[in-house]
Amino acid sequence: MKKEPQIFTQINAQNVPVSNGILDTLEQETVTESIFREYIRELLIERDNSAGPGFKFIYRGMKIDMPTANLASQIRKVARGKPSGLSEREAGSFIMAQLKNEEIGESWTTNMDIASHFADVWSATNRGKTLHVMFWGKVPNDFGYDPTTTGEELPNFEDESEVRIPKGEEIEIASVNVFIADKRSGKNAYKFKPVAYSVGKVKA
Repeated sequence: MKKEPQIFTQINAQNVPVSNGILDTLEQETVTESIFREYIRELLIERDNSAGPGFKFIYRGMKIDMPTANLASQIRKVARGKPSGLSEREAGSFIMAQLKNEEIGESWTTNMDIASHFADVWSATNRGKTLHVMFWGKVPNDFGYDPTTTGEELPNFEDESEVRIPKGEEIEIASVNVFIADKRSGKNAYKFKPVAYSVGKVKA
């Protein structure tokens, strides 16, 4: 017969009743764990549907060298919303054209702060031909995988919230964003300014 679960209220070794204080503490810990699990579940759902039902946003930060400093300057003007010799679509196209072999890379993240780190925003000066870029990809919720669960990365890399995209898979680029350095406080992830939207698909 299947045994029913038991709740022990005595210390069996000495047949001493467990105090109400300990029982209350155990009950509280169970409630706390339940709340924590629900919070994590909600966070995962929010990330999963961040790009609309069934889709999520993933992010990739990169440093991209443009052909000339003047072209990079015109793109920064687009990002700042200032008059430029480029349209938004042209600015986005010029950035996409600098991708090596027309591939954007396999390592993405669901964490914008991590993407900012990989864009090396601390070295940004708003000068020269180097742009610090964050790409927003729009993919199905189940697209890609966490490499720490497959043994491709060590567990201590779990905090990078990586989404590994198999090489050759296509990713829809929802927006191309350029970092504009300033002295104001605040998260660096929010200092990326969009230069183009819906620029098409690109291979990982």
